[in-house]
Amino acid sequence: MDQEPGAEMVENTPGKVFQGPLSAFNARTIEQIRNRIGDTPDERWPNVDGCLVVLFTARSGSTFLTRELEVAYDIGHVSESLNPPKLLKRSPQKIVRKLRSSWFAFKAGAQGVVAAETCGLMAAYRERTCFIRLIRRDIIAQAVSTAKAIQTTSWHARNAPVTSAEYDEAMIDEAVGRISIGVEQLRQYAIATGRPHLQLVYEDFADGDLEPAMRVGDTLGLPRRPPDDKALRPVERVGDEVNAAWIVRFNEEMSPATRAIVEHYVANATN
Repeated sequence: MDQEPGAEMVENTPGKVFQGPLSAFNARTIEQIRNRIGDTPDERWPNVDGCLVVLFTARSGSTFLTRELEVAYDIGHVSESLNPPKLLKRSPQKIVRKLRSSWFAFKAGAQGVVAAETCGLMAAYRERTCFIRLIRRDIIAQAVSTAKAIQTTSWHARNAPVTSAEYDEAMIDEAVGRISIGVEQLRQYAIATGRPHLQLVYEDFADGDLEPAMRVGDTLGLPRRPPDDKALRPVERVGDEVNAAWIVRFNEEMSPATRAIVEHYVANATN
């Protein structure tokens, strides 16, 4: 199983400066991904009516959101199909060709976005592309979930934990910083594309009221499915009493520096 790619944030470090949307990301990482996936085969890009990209960081509810979008909209199966491991198995044109609707949709963290830009998919479909920026208001709960998933290697309920999880303040602290950076990078990227993009907060639909997600989808012009056309793939949440206990403890023990990151994130990223 691939690790949840959204956990791999592209860090901001000095290096060559790229122009356009890729300017949101680190040049060294961009070059690494380019070298990893190699040249894109010279194949014709399939015609699509539209392209939806769900931008996310790990543990922000992307699986729950995308499966609900699949039910409401005729956008095919939404997965992390443009991540580098997938592009090593088949060309991006073949990935698009497997779509089950007139739209191509995928979700991506920073690695997937860079790969999509690097392989030429975004250039091919940019004028037909729109973005949903999914974020989670409770960055501490997200960081705790990330740390726990990394330790257990259980990113979804269907994956049995390989090891047990132990509270690790440093790991959670690092996750807070990486999530904050990742959310900002994806925000900058969406702006730089010049394409329609709307933010969606996980907590606004996590209780099962999908109206906020539907408003975003309708505003972006996603094609609705017929009411009786269902393709539900249920999602079982993995949070439990362990997550809750770790959140309480981290809130009590986090450093002033991390608290400042959290406060800045809450004040800016979710507004």
